[in-house]
Amino acid sequence: MATLGGVHDSEASQNSVEIDSLARFAVEEHNKKENALLEFARVVKAEEQVVSGTMYHLTIEAIEAGKKNIYEAKVWVKPWLNFMELKEFKHAGDVPVFTSSDLGVLKGTVTNYNYPSFNLSDDKMATLGGVHDSEASQNSVEIESLARFAVEEHNKKENALLEFARVVKAKEQVVSGTMHHLTIEAIEAGKKNIYEAKVWVKPWLNFMELKEFKHAGDVPVFTSSDLGVLKDGHGPGWQSVPVHDPSVQDAANHALKSIQQSSNSLFPYNLQEIVHANAEVEDDSAKFDLLLKVKRGSAEEKLKVVVHKNSEGTYHLNRMEPHL
Repeated sequence: MATLGGVHDSEASQNSVEIDSLARFAVEEHNKKENALLEFARVVKAEEQVVSGTMYHLTIEAIEAGKKNIYEAKVWVKPWLNFMELKEFKHAGDVPVFTSSDLGVLKGTVTNYNYPSFNLSDDKMATLGGVHDSEASQNSVEIESLARFAVEEHNKKENALLEFARVVKAKEQVVSGTMHHLTIEAIEAGKKNIYEAKVWVKPWLNFMELKEFKHAGDVPVFTSSDLGVLKDGHGPGWQSVPVHDPSVQDAANHALKSIQQSSNSLFPYNLQEIVHANAEVEDDSAKFDLLLKVKRGSAEEKLKVVVHKNSEGTYHLNRMEPHL
């Protein structure tokens, strides 16, 4: 675990979609503020610092008037608030150019260089071609940026007007690069729908392509009959409900956001899993009893929360306690 406030290598690879999206954001924000025309090329180095959220220290290669330059940027992120801000962007020099003398190649004499190899342990490496849960959280900046990209690309291709709402589920598949299988909630003409998208990413080539985007159904809504609560009030009350239901997901995300806002910890809470969910419906309101697996810094813990959803669709955290 990094020392609080200390700058250390980013947990995500400098070639990851998450870091790439942060760097592109930095260049775009700089262009807006300075009326510049920088063109993003690649991330040279990525470090991070624990603050109230995370401060990313990025070394970026970008092109200006056909010339490559190196820039240093700082991007402040609070994922639980969907907050991202460019704090600093400055020129750090020209892109160095290698020559034969730099590499020790003198008049036909070639010096051998060892390149780093990458080893993945069996428990970390996905089966080639197998679809599995995404390593990044469905609420992460990386996954959200992929989902927003999918919706934007679909809108361009189909001349549609979908509005991104959230990621319901994220899986991935090892191909030549990574195929991200995303279940997305989006709004069309005021109505929420579920869509399934496939986004193919090759980070080492700065390549991203939408391979599939299709409607997968309406957003389910809880009713008394869904949960077995009879009109005369003699139904069974609390009932087990699917953890992937959008209403359950919204209740869990609201609980986590409320906990974070009342916490003095600089480490953000990240939702790892909804272990179990119960719900009870009364007329047009509902209560959710959830067991959440969360991560704060390097520590994992389980929290038991009760969330109320009123007739206007507003969520309120009623109770939270550690689950031992």
